[in-house]
Amino acid sequence: MYYTPYSSIGDRCWGVVIMIIAIISIGTIITIILKTVLDIIDEAGMKTIMRTVTKIQRKEFVPARNYPSLTPVGPIIIHSFEEYHLYFEIDGEEVRFSVKKKAFDRFKVGDKIEVEYGRGVIYGKYVVTELAT
Repeated sequence: MYYTPYSSIGDRCWGVVIMIIAIISIGTIITIILKTVLDIIDEAGMKTIMRTVTKIQRKEFVPARNYPSLTPVGPIIIHSFEEYHLYFEIDGEEVRFSVKKKAFDRFKVGDKIEVEYGRGVIYGKYVVTELAT
């Protein structure tokens, strides 16, 4: 923005506020993109896929919801979808795997289940790739 010697303090303050909002927005977008790329690399780089039988420790249903968000162009409504998660342990580490509703309803807590998994190359956490049963 260009200011003249005759620009008011209010104009200059609004200019600073707009720049701060723009910088925060750009930083947020870059962070989201970087996290997504790292997650993709983490899973794609797994070299060893193993199988094991484990028990379902717990199930989690996350309902769909709409929530408002403020963006630089104004307020918007963000829609989320229903999520179904199964949790189980692999080598003492809790692992979450997202499934469709049909699989979520089919399994119960305590059921034994065979899973294929690997270790992510960036974060080093177990990543389940498939339910084998």
